[in-house]
Amino acid sequence: MWRGLGDARALAGAHALKPWSASGRSRAFDAASDGATPGEGAACVVLKRLDDALRDGDRVYAVIKGLGSATGGGCDDISPSISACVESLRRAYDEAKVDASTVGLLECHASGDPREDKSEASALVEVFGAAEAELPSALSSAKSVIGHAGAASGLAGLVKAALALYQEILPPGLEIASPIAPLASAK
Repeated sequence: MWRGLGDARALAGAHALKPWSASGRSRAFDAASDGATPGEGAACVVLKRLDDALRDGDRVYAVIKGLGSATGGGCDDISPSISACVESLRRAYDEAKVDASTVGLLECHASGDPREDKSEASALVEVFGAAEAELPSALSSAKSVIGHAGAASGLAGLVKAALALYQEILPPGLEIASPIAPLASAK
């Protein structure tokens, strides 16, 4: 069924830890979600200090001002906990000196794994609710387009968000027919 999507042993190992979607569709943040779909991807970005890029006349797609990361510690010690996701978001916004209420696009992890999505969605509601702001209207995830491509998924999300900024176009959002509980109760 998943021909051409990488080493079968890696796919089987990943499936043993977190089963792939039986339906073959990634339904991030949706109550009907039954797991991620496998995918492949590759991307390359050139990181350069902004002053140097401007001096050299380089095209600048985006400026990274803050980073956050959340891994493990959740209900299965593989998926991130809600508190890890919240801390990741707050660290990135604090480092970037950006008010979360000014964000118009969230490029999410949103794998379609129900446990991961619940932690991430709960964190989004906590962080954006704390600012008395509604969640941004544009929730996006590269995984909904290319599947879960392992480490390349994060880079695909970065490229997708950078191109959205550069082109000043919001990419199509996630198709959420029935939002999971944390999002269904969001403002």
